[in-house]
Amino acid sequence: MKVFFKLGCLHQMRPGLFSRFFFIIVLFLLTIQVHSQKHIVYNAVTMEFSKSIAPDAYRLIGNVVFIDRAAKMYCDSAYYYRDSENIDAFGNVRIVPDNKGNTSLTGKVLHYKAADRIANILGDVVLVDDSATLTTATIFYNMTTGIADYPGKGKIVQGQTIITSELGAYNKYTKEAHFKRKVVVTNPQGIIHTDTMNYSTASKNVYFLGPTIINSTDKDTIYCEKGWYNMDNGKSSYRQNAWIKGGANTIKGDTLYYEKFTGLGKAYGNIEMRDSSQNYILKGDYASYDRPNKTGLVTKKALMIQVDNKDSLYLHGDTIYYGYFTKLKHDSTSGVLDTFKYVKAFHHVKFFRSDLQGKCDSLYYSFQDSTLQFIGLPVLWAQGNQLTAEHMKIFIKNKQMERLELTTSSLIVAQRDSGKFDQIKGRNMTGYFVNNGLRRMNVKGNGQMIAFHKEREKGPIIGIQKTESSDIKLLFKKNEKDKLGLDKISYINSVQGTYNPPFELKGGDLLLKDFIWLEDFRPKTWSEIFIWK
Repeated sequence: MKVFFKLGCLHQMRPGLFSRFFFIIVLFLLTIQVHSQKHIVYNAVTMEFSKSIAPDAYRLIGNVVFIDRAAKMYCDSAYYYRDSENIDAFGNVRIVPDNKGNTSLTGKVLHYKAADRIANILGDVVLVDDSATLTTATIFYNMTTGIADYPGKGKIVQGQTIITSELGAYNKYTKEAHFKRKVVVTNPQGIIHTDTMNYSTASKNVYFLGPTIINSTDKDTIYCEKGWYNMDNGKSSYRQNAWIKGGANTIKGDTLYYEKFTGLGKAYGNIEMRDSSQNYILKGDYASYDRPNKTGLVTKKALMIQVDNKDSLYLHGDTIYYGYFTKLKHDSTSGVLDTFKYVKAFHHVKFFRSDLQGKCDSLYYSFQDSTLQFIGLPVLWAQGNQLTAEHMKIFIKNKQMERLELTTSSLIVAQRDSGKFDQIKGRNMTGYFVNNGLRRMNVKGNGQMIAFHKEREKGPIIGIQKTESSDIKLLFKKNEKDKLGLDKISYINSVQGTYNPPFELKGGDLLLKDFIWLEDFRPKTWSEIFIWK
């Protein structure tokens, strides 16, 4: 718009009239400037103006289109408020926020605040962004930030993943959604229930921000209060009171990492793996798990507890490894296989139970025949006796020790007095237990014995017996204090020996070959199994 004034006439005006005329011109120019700052362009079939209906608004009817910068808004009819540029739109409302064309919102009613560029869409609202679709009753959409807030129940569908919640928000630019209250996620991999959650439609990552329960299709149950899960590749991480339960097995830890499709998992910090079918617990600060091969390990303060209501067994090693092996069923001609679990402990192995303690380099336990094998300088302490040999096995039946086998250079030592030790040596030994108490010991081959005799338990030593024979049998029974002690000794084949006063034998004469006393290494409590000297 152009305005022309004749300058020669202005000086002929009266001063008051000139001032009023100048004010009108300034006001007119300001009005032009204000209208030039308007952002919204509109089109319609017809436009009406009625003071009685809307004194400050135009009514647009038929194929209505509003354009605010890059955003386009469509509807059947609308009120357009000239001063504020706000819009009330009705019928077949549709918004395309930008010219990229990958996002649209539809609904029945639109209230648009131009100053804030916020669109409130109501009635069967649908937001489509790339491959994700959000449906809800009402949305507040910010054209500038691309954030859609919905204060009521909503549902997002992306492929086979469906997410519902009581309220939420979606950011079109970051492709992230936030859900709150009664959040439920369903997809072919399982169902997730949580209180607060974020979801990225781009990466397909789900982020858990509150108490969460996951029930997977492979019958695992997972709990955490913080964590994430990827819907595409099945990789996940869980924190804060996290645990995973599958069948009889449960694992807890500060952080649990699991890959659903490969079956590989890791755990970090305060780990507890519990097998209720075998009644044992594994603990440590690091663990790994291979589900397809049914193997795993625990390390960093690794601890295995064989749970028993009366007396549990505590075992420690640098690394505790477990797995399964299969073999044909006994007398099976149909090729049917049995599966058995085993546990291995490697290096610096110690274990404790009130009636049995031990140490060795490595240990192997088979659940098939309930045998414990001790490898690498094994030592056992039981009923006041120290047992050593090159190889040791303990056989367990009905959760109680049944038999003990010592192979090659077997030696039993018991301290009789200060610096005085009863000793029994042989090539191999077999011990038999009743109610976890050693009741009989058979020594086979090269049997030797040194025994210190007393008239009474706390009295002085009155004689020293040295005996050799091919075999030796020892019987044990409970004394008046209900403690098991040696009751009877039988020497078999090629027996020879001496009985000497205590002052006649000294030094090496009081010790059998390979004698060693390892009492300082014996764990006195279960917590001492972590001490290695």
